[in-house]
Amino acid sequence: MKSLCLLLLICLFGTVSKAVDVHHYYDFTNTHADWLWTTAGNWHIATSDVINFPVTDPNAVPAIDEDVVVMNNPADQNYSCVIPAGASATAHMVWVGGPAAFGNMTINGHLTTGEHGLRFGLRAPTEGCNLVVNAGAVADINENASTELTIGGLAPSIMIMKGGVVNAGSFYVDRMGNNTGKVCVAQLEGGTLTCGPMAVGPTGQIDLNGGTLVSTDSVSIYRELGVPYLADDGTTMIYPPVRIKANNGTGFYDVNNPSNGAIELVDDFFAGTITVRAKSVVKKAGSPSPANGATGVSANSNLRWLYHSSATSHNVYFGTSASEVADATVPTVTISSPNFGLAQYIPGGLPLERTYYWRVDEVVPGDLNSPYKGDVWSFTTPDAVYDLTGNGVVNYDDLAKFLSHWLQSN
Repeated sequence: MKSLCLLLLICLFGTVSKAVDVHHYYDFTNTHADWLWTTAGNWHIATSDVINFPVTDPNAVPAIDEDVVVMNNPADQNYSCVIPAGASATAHMVWVGGPAAFGNMTINGHLTTGEHGLRFGLRAPTEGCNLVVNAGAVADINENASTELTIGGLAPSIMIMKGGVVNAGSFYVDRMGNNTGKVCVAQLEGGTLTCGPMAVGPTGQIDLNGGTLVSTDSVSIYRELGVPYLADDGTTMIYPPVRIKANNGTGFYDVNNPSNGAIELVDDFFAGTITVRAKSVVKKAGSPSPANGATGVSANSNLRWLYHSSATSHNVYFGTSASEVADATVPTVTISSPNFGLAQYIPGGLPLERTYYWRVDEVVPGDLNSPYKGDVWSFTTPDAVYDLTGNGVVNYDDLAKFLSHWLQSN
C-alpha cells in the first residue's frame, strides 16, 4: 500500500523531491564587509520571500534556482554589492531594493539569472536603486523572452552601462508607469545591450551616449524614438513622446531627416533586429529635473541632471538672473559626482512666485575641452495664493479664503 501511495505521488509531482522542495531566498547582508557577491557568508537564507528569520550559511552563495534580494542600509548609500571581474554569479531572480530600502549593484564579472531576471526598484516605493555595468562584464538575463531586465518600478532607478555585454529577454525602464516625478534612466555609455520586447514608461528614459541598443522589437524602438504612427482606426496619427534620447538627453532621432539627428538607426530586416546608437559622445549636462521652463515647482526641490560618468565634479551656477548665470557672475558651487545615482544640487527653501535660472558645467579630468559649459535652464516656484474657490480666477476671494483657514487654524 505504501509503495502504491509513493507511486501516485511520483505521478502527480514528477519526483518525491519536487513534492517536498523548499525554495530559498537569499538576502545580501555584507556580513564580511567586503561587498562581494562571491563571499560565502555574505548571505542570509530564508524559506519565504518575507525574510523574517534568516539563517546564515557560511558556505553559501546563491545558485541558479534561488531568488536574491539586495538592499542597502541608509548609511551604505555609497556602496554596492559587487560581482568581481573574473567571477561568475547565478540566481533565479535578483530583486534590488525592497519596500523600504534602496539597493546598489555593480557587475564586473558574469551574472546569469533564471527566468525571472534582474529587477531594480520594482518593490521600493521611496528610495532609488542603481546598477553599474563595467567594461568586461557579461549579464545573461535571457533564459526566455519574458525574462526581464527592469530599471525602475515604484522607485527612481538608474542604470549606467560603461561597457560589457547585457543580454535580456525583455527590457523595461519605468516598469510600473506610475511613479510620476521620479526618474528612471538607462544610460548606455559603452558596450551593447541586446533585448527582445521592450518598453519605456512615462517617467523613463534610455540615453545613448557611446553604448549600443539592439532589439528584436522594432515597433517599440520606433515609438520610443518618437516616430509617428497610425492608430487602429487607420486615420488618426499618433505622435508618441520621445523616450529614447542621446547625449544626456540633448540629442534626438530626426524623424524627418535621420541623417541630421543625433541617433543612428540600423533596421536589419533579415536578421530581425534594430540597432540604435548615438553618432557621437557628448559630455555636456542634460535632462534637467525640474524640466527646463517648468512652473509650479516646489520651493524645496532638489535640482538633478544627467551627466557622462567621466565627469568627476560639476560647477553649478544658480540665481534669479538669466544673464548672470550665463556669464557665470553668480557664486559657483562645486558638486562632486556621487558614487551612484544622479548628481544633484540642493538650493534650500526658495521664495514663492519667482523664476530661477541655473547652469551646470561638467569637469572631466585630463580632458582639454573641460569644463563642458552647460545650457541655462529655468523653473518657477508656485504662486503664493492659489485658486482656492475653484472659479478659475485667482483674486481677493481666494486670499480671503486663505486668511479664513489660517485664522481658524491659529
